[in-house]
Amino acid sequence: MTKIMPKPGMIRESMNKHRRRFVIIEIVLIVLWIWYLCMCQEYIFTVLGGSTPLDEARFSSEVQTLQVGEPFELHRSDDVTIKDYALRSESYWQGDKYDFSLTLNTAEKTPVYFTNVTTGTGDDSEGEDVSANIYMADVGGKNVLVMAYPHQELKAGDTVEGIFTEIPLIVAHSIASCSSFDADDEICKYMLDLRGIEMESENFDILFVSVLLAIILLLAVKLVFQFKSFLCTPTFSQLEKYGDPLEVEKMIESELGGAIREKNRIITKNWILSEDTFKLKIVKNHMKHGSFKYTPEAY
Repeated sequence: MTKIMPKPGMIRESMNKHRRRFVIIEIVLIVLWIWYLCMCQEYIFTVLGGSTPLDEARFSSEVQTLQVGEPFELHRSDDVTIKDYALRSESYWQGDKYDFSLTLNTAEKTPVYFTNVTTGTGDDSEGEDVSANIYMADVGGKNVLVMAYPHQELKAGDTVEGIFTEIPLIVAHSIASCSSFDADDEICKYMLDLRGIEMESENFDILFVSVLLAIILLLAVKLVFQFKSFLCTPTFSQLEKYGDPLEVEKMIESELGGAIREKNRIITKNWILSEDTFKLKIVKNHMKHGSFKYTPEAY
């Protein structure tokens, strides 16, 4: 426990320090927001701007075809689910675009379908309800498998929107086992998924960017008011419950000359001051019934 000799205007000095800390936090949040926006701008602009028309000639020249192949067995360790999201590393992109709109030149429904258990859209209790059908369509002169919901009855000339993903193992297995396909039939490496799946974490990215922007704007408004009037700062606004903040400030400053510092607190006869995250916390050194909350030996 030691006596201290605070500098004149200690409350104002502390207020300015916390206000500068507020500004630094605001700058850090802005930098973080800009960095995150740059990292996921393709996802955000795609969701906000919608799908992009597919360049079919480019698609045809860039995408490889695979043979259906002979029927094969699946092993216990194989992943037989169909993801309800797409991975960037397993999807077809044209520049920074991945969600495409296109017109199907042909569209023929195959005997292959999948249940809600396989696609990951339900559980065993829902039984064997069909949750996805497989079509064969002509896109840019290539045979492309198309996965669609049961209510999406596709036909030639339909305009659709979706993401091209690598053919899942369970789909490749079903196609190879289907009598409608020959082993040497050529199909596109990518499957067009029309189920409205998202690309990785695009929905979370938009939510995060939006929430962070809201926080930045809120803090900016608070900073404007704090710099417009120091009475709006947390340090001074807390003094209103004790009367006129300026008069309370004078009373506190008048007692600081003989104040005592104990750990992170400054204690006077009538006040207790302690550093908080965004303000100098100031409370009365009195209980409701009139006794001291803390009485230093000096008093």
